[in-house]
Amino acid sequence: MDFPSTYISSSLKDGKVEVKQIPFLKEKLTSQTIVVKPMYMGLCRADIKEVASTRDIPGDRGPLFGHEFVGEIIFSGDQTGYNQGQIVTFNPNITPKRTTGFAQYFFIEGDKDTLERTLTLYTKTTPLDPPWLSEPFACIVHCVDVLSMHLHKENYSGDKVGIIGAGNSGLMFGMMLRSLGAEVSFYNRGIVRREFAVDKGFFSKEQMKSFNSINGDKDQYYIVVLVPTKIDQTTLQYAVDLVKENGTILLYGGTRRGDVLEGEPQSVDIDRVRRNENYVPVTTNGKHIFISGGYGCTRADFEKAIALYSQHHEEFPLDKLISRVIRLEDLPQLINTMAFGSVDYPGKVLILS
Repeated sequence: MDFPSTYISSSLKDGKVEVKQIPFLKEKLTSQTIVVKPMYMGLCRADIKEVASTRDIPGDRGPLFGHEFVGEIIFSGDQTGYNQGQIVTFNPNITPKRTTGFAQYFFIEGDKDTLERTLTLYTKTTPLDPPWLSEPFACIVHCVDVLSMHLHKENYSGDKVGIIGAGNSGLMFGMMLRSLGAEVSFYNRGIVRREFAVDKGFFSKEQMKSFNSINGDKDQYYIVVLVPTKIDQTTLQYAVDLVKENGTILLYGGTRRGDVLEGEPQSVDIDRVRRNENYVPVTTNGKHIFISGGYGCTRADFEKAIALYSQHHEEFPLDKLISRVIRLEDLPQLINTMAFGSVDYPGKVLILS
């Protein structure tokens, strides 16, 4: 195959995002390298947090900047186990030996086992039009499965679940838990996300509540899912208020090293609980509850997410989460505005290369 001499790629340095032409990395075309041409990419809250320097970056997997995408393999080394022409999606939780997905081409290298855990194949029957993204949904699938393991539950029929945060991930949590029988309600500070969820037909107006409703809904929920991009003491207290005695707070994203929930017999390091996927009892504000969390996802989670969307689209209309479509060249202005300005979008921003 003939490769171009240059291609368009983005970069992030010191909070500044740029998109420019760079040399095609022909020196990386080895027996253990795969090159993917992204068909479309998604803008994640983690990308925005890295631009704003408000996310702790793990040393073993590197930055997430440009990690949500679906693309076609245009080069595969003979030791990778993949073939040219296959459609794949990417798990950013495995290896840092990669370039950014916010580009016309994505390079990743590793042994066969590493690549198999990192790139999940879309089958020939997987719907791709209209576009949808499996990476964030795979993380939600993983988090709910971890919770179900801790609670020894496969079904949540009749259980009331409160979800703090009605952004992209919060809505997917709602879809997933609703499919398992739960009665879900959402709490979101701004009205834009609540209206988006209702207008798209995901959930009813009665299910979308403002933070002003929390005082009247205390001690109502068997499970409270805490989804905000940043989990601070205020949102953590909201979760404590909403969860009932012996209920569980499920942490998804938003924590940073050193974050704690004060309680007895000792305070809980909520960031460690989330990253280690623990299930920890604590008494706080005189209420006995449990803290749990999920972190990342696996190839099996991707495969389950793809199957759920493909086979049960009415329950998981993930394509309808797309709220705006931009070109790659427009990424710097948009992401910098979202990171440092007042502009925001509900659902998912899709990027075309």
